[in-house]
Amino acid sequence: REMPFVLKLDRWENIRAEIEGYEGHVKRYIQNNATQIIQKARSGEYGGILYTFVGIQGPQRRIFSLEDYYLTHPTEEVLAIFDILFRRVLRAWYGQPRLRDLPLYDVYSDIFRYEDVRRWAESRYSITAADETIDLPFGLGRSANPLHFMEHILPVRRSRTWSVYEGSVHGDLNMKNVLMDDEQNLWLIDFAMTGHSHILRDVAKLESVLKLEMIPIESEERLCELLALEQVFLTPKKLGEIPSLPEGIADPDVVKAFQVIQQLRRYADTITLLDEDILQYYLALLYYTLCVPAFVSVNDYMREYAWISSSLLCEALRIHGEH
Repeated sequence: REMPFVLKLDRWENIRAEIEGYEGHVKRYIQNNATQIIQKARSGEYGGILYTFVGIQGPQRRIFSLEDYYLTHPTEEVLAIFDILFRRVLRAWYGQPRLRDLPLYDVYSDIFRYEDVRRWAESRYSITAADETIDLPFGLGRSANPLHFMEHILPVRRSRTWSVYEGSVHGDLNMKNVLMDDEQNLWLIDFAMTGHSHILRDVAKLESVLKLEMIPIESEERLCELLALEQVFLTPKKLGEIPSLPEGIADPDVVKAFQVIQQLRRYADTITLLDEDILQYYLALLYYTLCVPAFVSVNDYMREYAWISSSLLCEALRIHGEH
């Protein structure tokens, strides 16, 4: 009651990675808006850490996740919290990026549970990686086959370097890993994947979370509405082009998610300074989208949404991605 804390237990290799991420990128740069590791212990192959929060005062303070806040507050208040997250908490990470030549195709090549994604796609659509393009459902026409892109196009481009910005990134910035209190103080947790990397990966991760976790997709009608919006949000040719929401969208869950995504796109444009290349962002989005059909926590509508979105992303990268 006097000191709210988070206890995390895991294999020691993961606990050690989290301690290193905390020491190298959190304690060093954003201590005023971070958790503090106050204890750590190891027992054989396992270990644990104990987090507490800077600024917590008194036993009555309530802590909850950004996801809880998003689901229970109107869009305007959610946008204000995202502003605090990016302009105050993460500013130290993103405020002074380094321009580097990074092999981005290699950085984003290791899709989570890709073999499961491939098996799902082959079973669902009877396609293989040999098919360069595929017919999308719902009359969306032909588009790039994500399996072909991952197995035939990406390996050829893997060694190519892109001149992009690098900085400290969380690495798994979903809304469960941002905690807050009633005074709108924010804290980050879970630093096992924190390190130096492509500066847009956290923004892309949050966009994928908003699309694929914050909008329940329980009907073909909602799926088709989302796919229409997806096509709008994947048409910009540079980072400074912020897509507009078409008029007539009545679904409040959809409107809310995509208004927050508009704000994320503005952050992406800001932290990349004068770099307007949006293909780097599409590649990061592909990394966090193509893995979704392998998740057991999503339904078939959400898998289809992720698959079609991945195809549209691959199409943009396939046609315009020569660097």
